[in-house]
Amino acid sequence: MKKRVLMMTLACWMALTGKAQVYAYDNWMPMPTIDMYDTGSINALIMAARENAARRRAEENRVKATFDRYCDLALTAYKREQWGNVIYFVDEALKTEYVSGMLFYLRGSANEALDNDKEAARDYKKGIKYNCKEAKLALEALKQRQKERKKEK
Repeated sequence: MKKRVLMMTLACWMALTGKAQVYAYDNWMPMPTIDMYDTGSINALIMAARENAARRRAEENRVKATFDRYCDLALTAYKREQWGNVIYFVDEALKTEYVSGMLFYLRGSANEALDNDKEAARDYKKGIKYNCKEAKLALEALKQRQKERKKEK
């Protein structure tokens, strides 16, 4: 048993430390080996990492530019009182996964103008969550108007 283990160990050691590979019909010529810490390999890895980082930054900048464009369009539509467009542009801006409390305020105001009080309140609450002071004031005013409507009925 000890001889068998010793022979297997010796065979494994020789196979792992040898710098030649043998193929059928080969003349026992040593094959070149590649050192895994070769400078060319490391430089290739570094360049690949840099390219990936550059691609990620470019994608991030593209998404941020899209978010900013939709925010500007939503604000313009809000100033023109085009409530359907405000809701559409805010929804598109939020699809970029950037968030702004002002966007929820704008969408809440548009919903309120379209008499969607529940959705407006929900948007105002989200705006408050993202530190929008205008949303807090608008939610309080909406609650006050709802109380006045209940009194009238």
